[in-house]
Amino acid sequence: MWSDFIIQLKEMKVQHIEVLLVMHPREQKEAAFVIKRDNYHYPVCIDINDDFNRLNHFPEDDNFRCFLLDENNRVILIGNPVQNPRIRELYINTICERLGVERPNVTNTQQDKYHADLGTFAWQEAQKAHLVVLNTESENMQIDSIRSSCECTTAVVSKNTITQGDSAVVTITYKAEQAGDFMREVYVYLHNAEPITMRIEGCAE
Repeated sequence: MWSDFIIQLKEMKVQHIEVLLVMHPREQKEAAFVIKRDNYHYPVCIDINDDFNRLNHFPEDDNFRCFLLDENNRVILIGNPVQNPRIRELYINTICERLGVERPNVTNTQQDKYHADLGTFAWQEAQKAHLVVLNTESENMQIDSIRSSCECTTAVVSKNTITQGDSAVVTITYKAEQAGDFMREVYVYLHNAEPITMRIEGCAE
């Protein structure tokens, strides 16, 4: 999800913006494996002793452990732009305004194809989205695995092998842990092909 956000910034031709992830993983080898597996090519700081967190006394809620800093490293926004679509828009608009960059109106039909807006619903109720993967290639499409961006989101596929011209349905289930806006992603890993990223968003009240 962070890779997608960084790519969006690059497509807007925004200069002098760096995204740095600071993490204190329970298992360093597992963290390194995930970074390599997901082809994340941007700066990551592995804070072995959790010094960054202890020095700054960050809150427990992950939504408030992400910050937009200015050129003097002062906090100007708080919130997670990859988990909350409204915060994402606020970050992008703020960056463009401060740098004097006009935000382009970009339409990505491929992204829209794998996107579902669940609207507004009671946070205690699980929600489902059904997205279709169509095989337009000349060979069979093999789905190796499906992973989600958090434990509150699960996904199953109707079939793992999709013949030419056929399709499969990916059913995504989201169970909110609390009220609030959200954005979650599901990654469909294909055999010998780039993975498909599916995104759901909405507002749990």
